[in-house]
Amino acid sequence: MDPRKWTDEAAIARWDASATREAMEAHGRDGDFAERHLADPALLRMLGPVSGLRVLDAGSGDGYLSRMPAARGARVVGLEPAGAMVAFAREREERDPLGVEYVQGDLARTPVPGGPFDAVVCSMVLMAVPDRRPAMAACARALRPGGPFVFGIVHPAFEGPAGSRRRHGEYRQGRYLEEYVVHGPAAPDFHRPLSAYLNEVAALGLRLREVAEAVLGRTADVVLLEGAGGLLVPMGEGGWTVRDLAVELGCPAVVVARAGLGTLNHTALTLEALSRRGVEAAVVIGAWPHHPGLAEFANLQDLPGPRLGWIPDGAGDLAPEVFRLTATEWLDLG
Repeated sequence: MDPRKWTDEAAIARWDASATREAMEAHGRDGDFAERHLADPALLRMLGPVSGLRVLDAGSGDGYLSRMPAARGARVVGLEPAGAMVAFAREREERDPLGVEYVQGDLARTPVPGGPFDAVVCSMVLMAVPDRRPAMAACARALRPGGPFVFGIVHPAFEGPAGSRRRHGEYRQGRYLEEYVVHGPAAPDFHRPLSAYLNEVAALGLRLREVAEAVLGRTADVVLLEGAGGLLVPMGEGGWTVRDLAVELGCPAVVVARAGLGTLNHTALTLEALSRRGVEAAVVIGAWPHHPGLAEFANLQDLPGPRLGWIPDGAGDLAPEVFRLTATEWLDLG
């Protein structure tokens, strides 16, 4: 499909419709795996010290990224067109205030209060906009002279590697220089080469300081890739799944099982689906209640598959140092 047939309004409507409470709760704490380990560290490094600065988060989504510079002392405005996401971000800000102001509006059309800004960050947004030019121009206009405009996108050379490998036995990108729609499970992205973004930076009169193509570090013995939505839920172009990814990488799987009713059947079906593709798997019981009942104790006895351990309910709210110290008591990774 020709990207020119898409309007901003149509793309925004798709993103708004896909913003379920469950999806935002899963993503809204600190983003997804790629954002936590690839995009966000690079973006925050490029932003530099932000204490006391005015920062615009252009396309703030569920608001998680806005809270990072705010926690470091910045005064942040998050601009987002999807109403469901703005409502979610405001709700979290009301519950745990950091001084972030969330404004609903289209980046290219909405006057942003609080400008000019000392810095503008735009993460995983521009490849989801049918026409990047007005959006990038709006970001440039919002900046004070000399301020950094830091944006991150999905690398256009690696938008759908799993589907390509499944079709061809190797990764191929035969249309890199074209512009086309990349259909996703929630809403479309719009493929365009890196030069399209860099040439727009030049056309806006901005000075290019750095281009970073982030890769996973090798500082850990184990890297855990977290899936979302279920083992067989389509995740991207070509309908690849978490199971396909495990097969492609040749890595084992960890199945996080509920403690309560229904978990035996669900866990058994998940393990069976993995076994059919030759994926080794083990089970971790997630959110083990502080006061388990008869059903939980029975499931603990009858749950199928090799057991790695359990994680107590509320563990995600622990301070990182406390989590590290106590996690060895929950899990047996030997």
